[in-house]
Amino acid sequence: MSDLGNRIESKSWEMVEERSSSIRLLILPIADLLRKELSLESSVRLSDLLAQLQQMSQTASKVRYSEIKEPSVGKMRRLMDTQKETLTVVMAELKAVVGGENDQHI
Repeated sequence: MSDLGNRIESKSWEMVEERSSSIRLLILPIADLLRKELSLESSVRLSDLLAQLQQMSQTASKVRYSEIKEPSVGKMRRLMDTQKETLTVVMAELKAVVGGENDQHI
């Protein structure tokens, strides 16, 4: 996620497209598999994260092919900061759930 933020700041739209897609594709199967383990709030936040990564990839692609003007780098960076926080919260919740399940098996 940090690398994606750096690519946004440098306006490397090809890399923004690639990184946002690859992060989304990395998270998606994990999200589908573990969504039932998450609270409703975390599940919704994770869905928003995945949707925003997809939108970011599509936006970067459109910028690359001159279909739209460049988006606000500051706005995209703030969005990334929010999504990094979302990912951190969801990961902490998953660790707590998985850790709790492992403790029950002992």
